[in-house]
Amino acid sequence: MKQKDQTIDFREITPEQLAEARRYSVEVHWSPEDQVFIAEVPELSGAKTHADTPAEAVEMGHEVAALWLSAARYMGRDIPAPRFLLAS
Repeated sequence: MKQKDQTIDFREITPEQLAEARRYSVEVHWSPEDQVFIAEVPELSGAKTHADTPAEAVEMGHEVAALWLSAARYMGRDIPAPRFLLAS
């Protein structure tokens, strides 16, 4: 468990955090009820957001994944592997 004096800044996502988050799947679907596109990162439980366009939803999905990963590391939780591994 982290000590109280240790903090993490969730206000700014670094390029490295975003690059790692882009390894995860983002599924986008339209919500007729909410009139927005919902983006969900299936590998990361509860990582969900929304946006006005599909492209914005994907971008927001990567951002929520980066925040999810940072929070999980801060809390000492296991990090799930991305669903698909891309060859470099």
